[in-house]
Amino acid sequence: MIDLAIYQAQLPNNSGLLDVLITEGKIVEIRRPGPIIESKDSIDANGSLLSPGFIDSHTHLDTTGVMPAGESTTLAQAIQNYSEYLRNLTPEELAADIKKRARRSLRKAVVAGTTSIRTHVSVDAVNGWRSVEAMNELRDEMQPYIEIQITAFPVFHGRLDEQQEHFDMLDRMARNRLINAIGGAPHFYDERIGFTRELFRIAVKNDLDVDFHIDEHDNPNIDTFLETARLTLENKYEGRVSCGHVTALCRVDDGLAAEAIAMAKEARLHIITLPSCNLYLMARADRQPIPRGVTRIKEFLEAGVNIAYASDNVRDPFRPIGNADMLEEGLLTGQVAQMLSDSELQVIHRMGTIHAARAMRLDDYGLAVGKRADLVLLDASDIASAFRDQATRLAVIKNGRIVATSKRITSVAF
Repeated sequence: MIDLAIYQAQLPNNSGLLDVLITEGKIVEIRRPGPIIESKDSIDANGSLLSPGFIDSHTHLDTTGVMPAGESTTLAQAIQNYSEYLRNLTPEELAADIKKRARRSLRKAVVAGTTSIRTHVSVDAVNGWRSVEAMNELRDEMQPYIEIQITAFPVFHGRLDEQQEHFDMLDRMARNRLINAIGGAPHFYDERIGFTRELFRIAVKNDLDVDFHIDEHDNPNIDTFLETARLTLENKYEGRVSCGHVTALCRVDDGLAAEAIAMAKEARLHIITLPSCNLYLMARADRQPIPRGVTRIKEFLEAGVNIAYASDNVRDPFRPIGNADMLEEGLLTGQVAQMLSDSELQVIHRMGTIHAARAMRLDDYGLAVGKRADLVLLDASDIASAFRDQATRLAVIKNGRIVATSKRITSVAF
């Protein structure tokens, strides 16, 4: 028997209505509209848009919901404010606090149509991997509703030669399979190339993906981006490395940028642009004209580099707004990248779905027979309308099961 039948749905880039039939969490048939069949559950889409679920490939669930009294007007100040917040928690309180805040944000994400998410989770000398352990517990709890991948985000202080104990801690987490990827922000360190190489070494040793914050600063220096591309090629890690932010690429000249983008293409790097947070935090010291603070989205697309957008920080010291809503983030990305035509919004949609799934290596993702039934039904007839209207997510489906429904009720007197 069919578990879930979706009738009369409009699929992306398809001119006609279709039925989608799902069994045991997989799409088993996509057909022209036919007779009602016996099924455990059903949805009459009535011409609404059925899309693959949104994929949020770069978030910080351990910081979400932290709203300290002090204002964060720079990236450095946001880091300081979050560190001060952590100092007020005992180790026992930390785990419960993270799970409570992250659970709240994940609930918003599911309702908004996100079916898979990757979060960076801080690992530091004070709390060790307690935050990662808490996120593992939450990952198991939320597994029926959303898939969570975890990237270890080391926040260590001091010289490279003082970090062996901390690198060993990352190695133990990797061996215990508590994480999916090794991350970090090597550009924060004076010995940024050395940190980049050591973190990459740990990932390769443990057969984990690499997911770095890359050159998130306002200086014309992209050393860590170039080194990451070189290391990817050297270690034959093509297709397994994500580079978030890459904002400094807009600070270098066009020739160097083109060279870096060509290297990214050769190394099959995944670029994750994070406009909402970078618009808020970057270029704070600049005078007019103030740069937008985002990477070269169009140039990456034109070069055929896989680039996705993601939400990054949600209601925390790094960005005090946000709703864990990829449709909302996508519309902002389109505005910043000056990509708001119908065809360009289709590209933005792919950046928040297909491109992001590629970055997270979700091989069974997509709206096709045999793929996992992670889907979202939007109250719109096409992609462009979904973004422009911020369409209601009528139903969210995870592994073939309806996990959220919404409807919009409006009353107008004229």
